[in-house]
Amino acid sequence: MHRTHRRILLVVFTAFFLFPIVAHAQSFTDSFENPTFDPFWTVVQQFGTASTTTELAHTGTQSLKLASTFGGQREIHLAHDFPSTQKGDFSIYFYDNAPGQETLYQKIFLYNSISGDSASLGTQDFDADCDTAQMYNYTTNVLQGPNGTCGIYPQTSTTNVSRTAGWHKLDINVAAGSTTFAIDSTAVFTASGDYSFDSVTIFMSGPFWRPNTVAYFDDFSFQTSATSSNHFVGYFKPLLNDGSALFQSERTIPVRFQLIAPDGSFVSNAVAEIHVFKIIETPTGAVDMSVDTLPSGSSNTGTLFRYDSTSNQYIYNLSIKGYSSGTYLLRTTIDDGSMHDVNFSIK
Repeated sequence: MHRTHRRILLVVFTAFFLFPIVAHAQSFTDSFENPTFDPFWTVVQQFGTASTTTELAHTGTQSLKLASTFGGQREIHLAHDFPSTQKGDFSIYFYDNAPGQETLYQKIFLYNSISGDSASLGTQDFDADCDTAQMYNYTTNVLQGPNGTCGIYPQTSTTNVSRTAGWHKLDINVAAGSTTFAIDSTAVFTASGDYSFDSVTIFMSGPFWRPNTVAYFDDFSFQTSATSSNHFVGYFKPLLNDGSALFQSERTIPVRFQLIAPDGSFVSNAVAEIHVFKIIETPTGAVDMSVDTLPSGSSNTGTLFRYDSTSNQYIYNLSIKGYSSGTYLLRTTIDDGSMHDVNFSIK
């Protein structure tokens, strides 16, 4: 069985502590648009199935669907083992279609096969109301988490983010000295310590007696630390990082964000570009259609952000004149290889 899956099943093996030479893997993204899974992934289907589907999609026309069946311990995974431990940004969009219900574990999971450390973000089978985030240090046997008070089963790993229906971005940023867990581009917990991981798994898991569950995931991204060492501070108002911002048409939206270097200084020389897509709901799921992305006034050139040294912000004055009512996805791509999405709506 795949080494990552052994750890999820809590079958523990003893290993000598080593100091491997770290080779940065290439960044990788997957929107699950192909009829078969990318060779990047190893697939496990124990009492369930993993497939691509047109039932729902965050972008494009397809997503990853994990569906459980009865008969035993459910372990449905897409996993990847890196040749060495990695730092970087790991993210995926998760569609929570059963908030308020106890279902199965549905997470993005990182593991270090040398140290036994792990990090995960998503939902737990016993918590119908709240998302979970946790960092486990195998050497010290210490579990770190937000210690939120959400729900009726609050514990170390509980966040104060309530589960809601719809697409949510799960992001684990592994940097030198700290690991930050974020949901919908808002940090929910930061674990101190110098961690790195050599496997990533998207999974649904749980005991035989839990109800059957269907989970959807889309737009997986791994940006190696070689290209994601700068920290993207979420979008500033009037945009809202949970995607709930609502605007009148015929106005200008100031799109603003900051980049922070590993040493804590502001990054001022990045090249950042903006694109906007309209999300159209169809019987087979959501489809993103590109729309004209134009600046308001002359402060921006084309689709490029400008840097303001007074506020240390990247700014783009987005004209939404002519945009029809509905939901839109705003995407910022940066020349470090990272990509940052947020939704907004127009009345």
